[in-house]
Amino acid sequence: MMTTARCDSEALDAVWRTLWFAPWRGADPSWREQATDGAPWIALERQGGASEHLSYRLFCLHYDLPLLAPPAAPALRSLPAAAWQAAQLPAVQLFLGMAGWAGTPGFTRSGLTEPLAHAGSALEWRTALRLARVRPLAPLEPDLAPPADAAALMHIGGQQLQQACEALAPGLWQRLRLRLPCGVSAGQTPRAAPAAIDVATARHIVRAWHCATTLPVTVEEHKLETE
Repeated sequence: MMTTARCDSEALDAVWRTLWFAPWRGADPSWREQATDGAPWIALERQGGASEHLSYRLFCLHYDLPLLAPPAAPALRSLPAAAWQAAQLPAVQLFLGMAGWAGTPGFTRSGLTEPLAHAGSALEWRTALRLARVRPLAPLEPDLAPPADAAALMHIGGQQLQQACEALAPGLWQRLRLRLPCGVSAGQTPRAAPAAIDVATARHIVRAWHCATTLPVTVEEHKLETE
């Protein structure tokens, strides 16, 4: 058991080091394509070794990333290493969006439109609703229209994720979003920075983030029971 815990801790340390000191690793290729071929950090990174370290400052300046890394908050250290993988983030955003919307006043599963009902499985909606009933996630944008489909839920989830990251490790979201396609990331990020939240609310979002990575994955569409 201790060996497993040590391996998990080492894996998380590796994820954290990569996010903060080699953010181009794991970044979606679209971010590199967005940069011009003449960007100096690209040439340095390709050389590897010491040149790769030199490219760090140039990369951060290019994407307006903070240079200094904050300590990893205990709540973030509770996440499995897999939770940070690019392939997981869309599912995380979707689930956080579901939990965020489920926490709005007057929400009922029976009132969901067909596209929303099929955006996630029945298990995911039930779990999201339980989380929202225990404690609603961070407040949504005041002028946010009711979501119409999975993409709209992912926009809400992107806001939740951004709020939690900024509350627990300022600058983390700017790095984490590099793991999403740049066009998709921009479309799922609020036009203005979301309101700051307290640490307790951020921890609740991280618990939902953790839950999103452990729920069974299914591609089958489910109909929800009416309430």
